[in-house]
Amino acid sequence: MNGNNALRKEISQSIIDAKNQGNGAGLALAEIIVISIALGIYYSSWWLFGGALFGLMTFMCFKVTKIILLVVFIIAWVFIAWIIGQWFENLGASVVLSIIALLVSGGLHVQAFEEWKAK
Repeated sequence: MNGNNALRKEISQSIIDAKNQGNGAGLALAEIIVISIALGIYYSSWWLFGGALFGLMTFMCFKVTKIILLVVFIIAWVFIAWIIGQWFENLGASVVLSIIALLVSGGLHVQAFEEWKAK
C-alpha cells in the first residue's frame, strides 16, 4: 500500500510539472514580443520591430546573453512594481510590491532559463 501512495504522489507531481511546463519560457517570449512591438510602434519602424525581435531571440540562444536578458527582465518587473507602489504614495507599498515582483518574476525567469536550456 505504501508503494502505491508513493507512486500516486510521483504521478501527481509529474502531472503538475507538465501543466506548468513552458510558463517561464512563455513569459520570456511574451516579453520579447511586447518589447519588439512597443519599439516598432513607438519609432514607427518595421525594421526596428524585426531587428529587436530577431536580436532578442538570438540573445536567448547563448547562455551569457540569456542570463543578462532574463536579469534585465527581472529588474524591469521590480521597477514596474516600485512605480505602481509609488502611485499609492507609500514607501511600504513600493517595497512590498517590489519584493513580490522579484520573487514571482525571479522564479518564472529561472524557470525560463531552465526551459530554454533544455531546447
